Amino acid sequence: HPIVYNNKVYLGEHRIFGWEHNRDGVLILDSNMEFVKEITTVPNITRMSVYKDYLFTNCFAWNEEGNSAFAVIDLRTDELALEYEYLTNDVTNAKQTCWGYNDKVYLGLDYYPDFTKPYLVTIVNTNPLEVIETTDVYTNDFPTHEFIRTVVNDNQLWVIFRYKDYITVYDLDTNEKIASIDLRKVFPEVENEPFEHILNEQVFAFLHNAQDEIR
Repeated sequence: HPIVYNNKVYLGEHRIFGWEHNRDGVLILDSNMEFVKEITTVPNITRMSVYKDYLFTNCFAWNEEGNSAFAVIDLRTDELALEYEYLTNDVTNAKQTCWGYNDKVYLGLDYYPDFTKPYLVTIVNTNPLEVIETTDVYTNDFPTHEFIRTVVNDNQLWVIFRYKDYITVYDLDTNEKIASIDLRKVFPEVENEPFEHILNEQVFAFLHNAQDEIR
């Protein structure tokens, strides 16, 4: 997911030279496709998004403790502004759209093959720039086993659950849940399907086996 900002192109370095010569960070090109610089930071960046002159990256990798990471780049200076290495999952925010409200950015998280870990929304303050909270306030309907995408619409946070056909909406001024929709109820042919019908036993087994191979 390349990002275009201030007439420059930002590319996450994920297998950009293959696994053997893979680099850790972000490449910057100008509008003429000339190389500007490389910002070295977290590895395997596959997704990025922008909020108020800050570029948020993911990190499609985990350390020995099973944690992932993300980085923040100040687009006014093209310098690394923040690294955070204590996520349980991979950040899902991507593309040019903003995921922020009132100087805070709300990061959704991908699945992790260890289903004992929580799937939380991570909140980043941008003034000053710091991780202020990792919270389950926005995921208490389904606290585990989820692939969470977040969308900010005015003062509302929409939390979309990949493995539950379900969307919840929260008022970011009060953190109160104000709406939800169970998409199974929209279509008669799946109205009575259980939420777990997507992640069946074969998928759970596949993910657990994949994690064992990584270890």
